[in-house]
Amino acid sequence: MKQPKIIQKIPREKKIMLMESNSNYTIIHLSDGKKLLSGYNLKFYEDRTDNQSFMRLNRSEMINKTFVKLINLDEFSLTLNNGRRVHISRRRMKAFQAWI
Repeated sequence: MKQPKIIQKIPREKKIMLMESNSNYTIIHLSDGKKLLSGYNLKFYEDRTDNQSFMRLNRSEMINKTFVKLINLDEFSLTLNNGRRVHISRRRMKAFQAWI
């Protein structure tokens, strides 16, 4: 059986706020401010996450809807609870508006 590529397991009580692409890896940002590194790319997670909770907004970032604090449609961006600003690509804007 092939060994999974995730470097560290995510505890159930921790919540994923954001997943960020870093070449062939994914940096997983947790709600408590910690970061985990996964050997899978972002497309792997995009195909396996719940589309009701998670959405890929641009080439390198996928967010959890639970942590969206502010949406600025004029600037094609949103702000997460931790203050991080995420750009929404123009081609994903319609899908984002339907998702919200």
